[in-house]
Amino acid sequence: MSQATTPADAALDTALEPLTGRAFYRNNIFRITGLAPDAPAAQVRRRREEAALAARLGTPFAAPAGDLPLDPPPDPDDLRGAFESLRDPVIRFVHEMLWLWDEERPGDTRHEQHNAAIRAHCAALESADPGAAANADSWAEALRAWAGSLEDEQVWERAYRRARELDDPRLTIGTVRKLRYRLPAHIVSATVSLAVRDAEDGDEAGADRYLELLDDSPFDDDLVDRMLRDAVRGREERIGTACREAENMAGSDPKRSLAAGEELISRTRLDLLVVETLLGRGDSTTDAVYDAVAVATNLCAVSYWKATSEHSATMPLLRAALERARDTGTIELIKGNIEVIEPDAVIEEASGVLKSVYGLCQAGKVDAARDRLMAWRGRTRDETLRRQLSTVLADPRAIRGPVARAPRDLAPFGIGTTTMGMRDFANDGSYIATRWFLLFIPIVPLASYHQDARFVYGKVPLRPAARTWRTLVLLALLYLFVDLVDGDGAWHWLAVAVAAGSYLLTRFLRVNAWVRIAESR
Repeated sequence: MSQATTPADAALDTALEPLTGRAFYRNNIFRITGLAPDAPAAQVRRRREEAALAARLGTPFAAPAGDLPLDPPPDPDDLRGAFESLRDPVIRFVHEMLWLWDEERPGDTRHEQHNAAIRAHCAALESADPGAAANADSWAEALRAWAGSLEDEQVWERAYRRARELDDPRLTIGTVRKLRYRLPAHIVSATVSLAVRDAEDGDEAGADRYLELLDDSPFDDDLVDRMLRDAVRGREERIGTACREAENMAGSDPKRSLAAGEELISRTRLDLLVVETLLGRGDSTTDAVYDAVAVATNLCAVSYWKATSEHSATMPLLRAALERARDTGTIELIKGNIEVIEPDAVIEEASGVLKSVYGLCQAGKVDAARDRLMAWRGRTRDETLRRQLSTVLADPRAIRGPVARAPRDLAPFGIGTTTMGMRDFANDGSYIATRWFLLFIPIVPLASYHQDARFVYGKVPLRPAARTWRTLVLLALLYLFVDLVDGDGAWHWLAVAVAAGSYLLTRFLRVNAWVRIAESR
């Protein structure tokens, strides 16, 4: 992340920018040119001329690079860029601080920890799989050595002396102090960038290994946390922008808000994953970005539903919003919307089932329609169809026939019809009520209706218990009628039983014939 607030900061940004991730050492100008960090101007000039000649002749330039040679070797453009960068004292100084040092005098060991850090770090970064568990020891050694080197006063005494030796007004002691402050963060951020890469590739375990290495390293925990938050800040901003664009679409063009919500889920999926992987679930920033996406997605879903009444299309977006919601209030809001929309969505998805009994419903034979769907559910082996049938049968309003005019209650002297037994109340205040035949008390249930205080919306099936009661009452009336016509009652129960059996057998055969036809479609 750029920290440029002064010319010195800007110069350090330029010097540090190419030294990150797996290119941390590959882009070091001393490694590219094969020069020692303290090489004199004459040696730099001679090496530059050798590289230029090799480029003109089209021959490879074999620059010695000690025990860390580049593979593959640098191309002519890399060499030209490296030699050009050597002219900038700040770039030269920064790259020198991040490369192998020679001992300044015989017996001097101050450079050893610095070089050990670079060798271990370079080996870990440039291995075939830097995040592999097999490289854990190299990473631990590199981070430990770097932390120790950056805390070593002798290292910085050498740095101040080198700055004075370079003797360029662009490289001041203040610049060295700024670099001392920034280098720990830069070392940590290089590791963080690899964790980000693994998170983007879906390798959560690899990303976690980098984070564990940083947690176990001597680097300050607050510094590591700051680098992690710096790494996700751009993603936070992208998520916020995507949420605002989706919310604006939901407000300006509700019929397009479903597509806007789906695009929001797609646009933010990777950024949310990276934020959660780096900061962890339960972190305030993680929860905030997830909740922001949940709120915006919920708004898109509800706006689309209000504009189109397409329940089934709305539900996947609401479920996606609920998966991302973290705040209790947001979770309750989305759950409330799901409770309102989901029942109609389920019925909408099962509309093919209802079409199969459409003719019966239109004729007002809703009980017969329910019988057929019950039989079909018991016979089918298709689990999806069985689930749809169960959904329809569980909803007291799903199987519904039209009503030409609202039934009127009329019971003079306690004989007639009345509506009673309100049940299955809906959120809109409507309910199911049953119309009964009265003989001073309710005797026979005639039909059930979906209605409210003002309107009757349709005829719906009677409850199974009510239908059983109605059948028993009718059989009892049949028995009384036969007994009234013929006083000898010896065979009356047999007649009633034959009539009931004939009716049930006929209904069974009719229903099963219908199910066979429905199954074959």
